[in-house]
Amino acid sequence: MFAFITTLGFAQSDRFWSENYGARGSFVTDKAVARQSFPKEFKLFNLNIEPLRQELFSIVDQSSRRTAVISLPNAAGTLEQFEVYEASNFAAPLQARFPEIRAYSGRGITDKAATLKLSISPQGIQTMVFRSEKANEFIEPYSIDHKVYAVFESQRDKGRLPWTCSTEDQQYNSSLRSQMPSTNIVGSSAGELKTMRLAQSCNGEYANWFGATSSAQVALVLAGFNATLTRCNGCYEKDLALHLNL
Repeated sequence: MFAFITTLGFAQSDRFWSENYGARGSFVTDKAVARQSFPKEFKLFNLNIEPLRQELFSIVDQSSRRTAVISLPNAAGTLEQFEVYEASNFAAPLQARFPEIRAYSGRGITDKAATLKLSISPQGIQTMVFRSEKANEFIEPYSIDHKVYAVFESQRDKGRLPWTCSTEDQQYNSSLRSQMPSTNIVGSSAGELKTMRLAQSCNGEYANWFGATSSAQVALVLAGFNATLTRCNGCYEKDLALHLNL
């Protein structure tokens, strides 16, 4: 029994993460927690971000793909290891101007079928984990000071939001294929991502959401762009072999 308890305790904490057992009502939450789509079921973890930031920033090197091993909590409440490398969403000149805003990709060590997308900035981290035959998982700030994070599986309650997509994917895909002319063109098998530039606009409401009220606070907006684009690129890279850069 003692060995079991020791192992369980180790699995739920390390130098980056520790499970949070506090009452959820005791936190002042991040405003994103109030959105309608925020999940009902999630785990809470405390993040000691400085050691994690140091580990991630130690592999920033444009000349070679260096890797680091980090741990992240999963929706089951245990920690998993990932091998990560930098996968910037910024063109080189923009990345040089904002070195504190970064993006990473990773592959699972504990779960070898898992792939990771992670963004980090002075405002904290966000992650998306793609799993095989399982729901995708996310990590987002939960407390307003971004020291406590929520870990949850992708959850969609049909009809809960004001708008619901009613497209039947399989039927739509079959319909599109039937309209395409037959061709002998073979798709690329190089196993490489195509990188394209993204033209991204921003209005005042979007900037205000991230705390920016003037052009001098553009880093706050870029951190928001980076967090969103990191997750989007996770889908584009997997489905289209395409990576978008700002």
